[in-house]
Amino acid sequence: MEKEKTRTELDLLKLQLNPHFFFNTLNNLYALSLQQSPKTPESILQLSELMRYVIYKGQQPLVRIEEEVRYLTDYLHLQQLRLRKNLDLQFEKNKIESQQTLAPLLLIVLLENAFKHGIEVSEDAAFLRLELSCENERLYFRCENSFEPQPSNESGIGLSNLKRRLLLLYPEKHRLDTFIKNNTFTAVLELDLS
Repeated sequence: MEKEKTRTELDLLKLQLNPHFFFNTLNNLYALSLQQSPKTPESILQLSELMRYVIYKGQQPLVRIEEEVRYLTDYLHLQQLRLRKNLDLQFEKNKIESQQTLAPLLLIVLLENAFKHGIEVSEDAAFLRLELSCENERLYFRCENSFEPQPSNESGIGLSNLKRRLLLLYPEKHRLDTFIKNNTFTAVLELDLS
């Protein structure tokens, strides 16, 4: 009964995550269409690939790390198409064992957060530094982005949703730290995938 309750809660958390992502992306495509940007068709195609991943892979209990990395890369490509400012992007991938598996759609929350609360609202050029390694059943993901505090009362569900999913999927096998220093938001996720 406890296992069924956990499965139900995870399903509800996934339902919260997917509309959150699609809502943000559709808003981005709407902005591109208003500008009559020639990037619009490519962006729509990119979104369809992302949706395919969320619909088919996102419902699986585990995916290969290389599939998740491809999804992150596609998401970054879509974001770069729609940004109207310079983005200094670095994505360092170290020692990734391609057959290693993890729960899908965990890492994307940190990227969405970086864009929504840091890169999109920055007044000047922004930066995003990503570091990912997955070796010996240990995953390390670091996300650093430019950050300018905004007077906002809205609290997003992304990070709280991620924390809850980690508690349910990787109890006592994860660590998520977030902090702000010198106008940089940093999130570090470590997972024991054994």
